[in-house]
Amino acid sequence: NVIEHRYSLDHKGRPWLQLNIANTHHVQAGSSPRFFDGEAIEGSVDLDLEGEKDIKSVAITLLGIATVQTFKPLNFLHITQTLWGHQQSGESSHLSGKRSWPFVLSLPHEVTVTDKSKDHSTVYRLPPTFSERGWNSTTSIGYRILVSVHAGTFTPDSFLAANLFVLPKTVADPPSSHRRKAYDSGLPLPGPDIDPEAWVELPPVIVKGKPSGSREPQVTCTVRLILICSPKLTYALGAYIPLILTLASPDKEALESLADPNCVNIVLERFLGVGTGQLDAPSTKDGNAFKDFCATAVFWPMDEPDEGVKRLQGEIQVPWKLRPSCSFATILIKYAVSLLPFRAADFHWEGNKEVALVKQEVTVVTLNAEGVVPKSLAPP
Repeated sequence: NVIEHRYSLDHKGRPWLQLNIANTHHVQAGSSPRFFDGEAIEGSVDLDLEGEKDIKSVAITLLGIATVQTFKPLNFLHITQTLWGHQQSGESSHLSGKRSWPFVLSLPHEVTVTDKSKDHSTVYRLPPTFSERGWNSTTSIGYRILVSVHAGTFTPDSFLAANLFVLPKTVADPPSSHRRKAYDSGLPLPGPDIDPEAWVELPPVIVKGKPSGSREPQVTCTVRLILICSPKLTYALGAYIPLILTLASPDKEALESLADPNCVNIVLERFLGVGTGQLDAPSTKDGNAFKDFCATAVFWPMDEPDEGVKRLQGEIQVPWKLRPSCSFATILIKYAVSLLPFRAADFHWEGNKEVALVKQEVTVVTLNAEGVVPKSLAPP
């Protein structure tokens, strides 16, 4: 279904300039039109003049602007079309009544950003719409359609703008054959013994602490993350990241304490770097680097294969509100699945509780592989 978004400039309560944008993606009422890179933005510009108005030209522009507080805005996208001009058309500049001009503007897949101070240009994938306030800084990437009505010499020009919500169309890698069969049949995902290509095992972690404040056992944690047939781990917005956590220790009390699903603390961690330092490389040399936790895993018990071993299965849902992984001139967005210290009340932790014991970088994309609809495996 096509939804038409309408924007207008009014005069005496009556719209005289209207911008219409057609959109095929589902959006909530009042939201901006949504597009992926490479898609065409189609619509029309309408004039409805009560009297005669001196107009030299009507143009429409697609803009992409990145802003970082204290830095000059970066205009990375600028595509303009002249819809009507009195010189090109040979018509009089004195317009009246109703006029309508269709337009088509295409979002590119890539943009070129030039660092003039170093005479160097870099090609980037079109970045996502983004806005963040915090850490004494405001960062944004915005897209808009701008209609410009250029009037006569003694009349001010008129402008009408509409914001767009733009995402790069990045797709998750296809799952393994075993994994796809599980999705298609609604069965639980096969584990690493059956489907080893779909899992990656992280290095074991030695957890040190003192249960009851008296002893000092060691609990070995092995975290397995799903691997989707690729050296890179890619997960779409809204998808689930499956996890298996294995804990082993000869100390039964410590093992029972840490194997409580409510004590496991695995999160999806976001790393955000902003500033003009991004022009040189995906770095954060300006010092504007931040991290936060955007989702937490849920766990439930699995079988216990051996004495002194506990296994938990879990998952993290990638929040829909996140922006996909991005490396752009002014912004770097990365994600990782991080195992943080356990939250066991009767286990006295040694070390910083905010520092990850082990982590695996993952890539967040916008769409699942074709035909794949990941579902939650968590028990009701």
